Amino acid sequence: MSQSHSPPHGLDDQLHLPAPTPHPDPPTPSSTASATTTATTPTPTPSPPPPPSTSGDSMPTSTSQSPQVVAQYQSTLREAVRNGDSTGLRRLLEAREGKINLNVFDTEGQTALHQSCQLGNLELVKLLVKFGADVRLANRDGWSAVHIAAFGGHTDILLYLMTASNLACRRS
Repeated sequence: MSQSHSPPHGLDDQLHLPAPTPHPDPPTPSSTASATTTATTPTPTPSPPPPPSTSGDSMPTSTSQSPQVVAQYQSTLREAVRNGDSTGLRRLLEAREGKINLNVFDTEGQTALHQSCQLGNLELVKLLVKFGADVRLANRDGWSAVHIAAFGGHTDILLYLMTASNLACRRS
């Protein structure tokens, strides 16, 4: 049996579907002057969203930060670590506490903590750990901050990180 995809003969004549209504052209200034006006009810417009909440320093909270602001914070963080600027890093972390992700990997696969360990800067390491850097994260080569400190011969950092890591494990 063959099936036909068109309706049986004569059925087209029996289907009485309404023709689609054309959309009217937008009125022009000359046509609106001569046209009769009808009363229409205005459609309510939705109210705008509330402004982003602030945390007292007129900076948006972490959930409403634009990617540009986040990138600027991360760049400032990286620069402070790269320059060994513990004072600048402290100021940044205190002013933006909870708004900067300290565990972001850079293009080299390192976190700020990994970089601080490579530089052998105990003060930076302590600040980063205090403000939430994860001691247990491994870089893209599989090395944690402890490995990096040990390989670099930075025993002061190694001992600090081992203590911090033990405390973090106990809290978990």
